[in-house]
Amino acid sequence: MKEKRREFFKKLAAGSAGVALSSYGVSASAKSYNRIIGANERLNVAIAGLGRRYSAFIDPIKKKDNNANLVYLCDVMSSQMDKAEENCNKKLGYKPKKEKDIRKVLDDQDIDAIFIATPDHWHTPGTLMALKAGKHVYVEKPCSHNMFENTLIVEAQKN
Repeated sequence: MKEKRREFFKKLAAGSAGVALSSYGVSASAKSYNRIIGANERLNVAIAGLGRRYSAFIDPIKKKDNNANLVYLCDVMSSQMDKAEENCNKKLGYKPKKEKDIRKVLDDQDIDAIFIATPDHWHTPGTLMALKAGKHVYVEKPCSHNMFENTLIVEAQKN
């Protein structure tokens, strides 16, 4: 099968750049090769709520094809954060930042999306704050306790 000329030159350029860099002593550890990707292609995410459900997000974040980087673990309980940090270090190979205050996580401009896995009564407030901060949100069900809260979420996502 013939390779297209443009593809050939792209591969040639990439290979030449790699050889040139390695000859100058620039190297990266084998562990860091898994994280090499364009900055604009990776999603920086946070998880708020580190009880029973947070671990369901770790394997999808770990998948290289999803291009996700877990930046924050957020929970008001230090013990939950410590357990989650240890688990993430084992599964992901790095330790995300720990933060008790969701507002500080949402203030970080590098965060693209947040998973809301808090207790049910915090689903709507957390979602509203995240949407107001311009973040993408995955909120676990139930997203609200009543229809009024549903309406608030729907209106917030439109803005």
